[in-house]
Amino acid sequence: MVRPSWSCTGCGGSWPCLVARVELAGVFGPVALATYMVERMTEAAFDLPDVTAAELFDRFLLWTWRPC
Repeated sequence: MVRPSWSCTGCGGSWPCLVARVELAGVFGPVALATYMVERMTEAAFDLPDVTAAELFDRFLLWTWRPC
């Protein structure tokens, strides 16, 4: 990931891109993944002041939730 733009170094898209999400999900358990992504979302909020909280939530956290 490239800061402060939060873009993917591989594809240039918004991080976490699909590849990053798959990789992160393979490294972290569900709780650790959500915790890690909350930390990244908090950092991104400072770097991306024009992005709304809802957009940050969708980008960084929504994908980590998996219904049982």
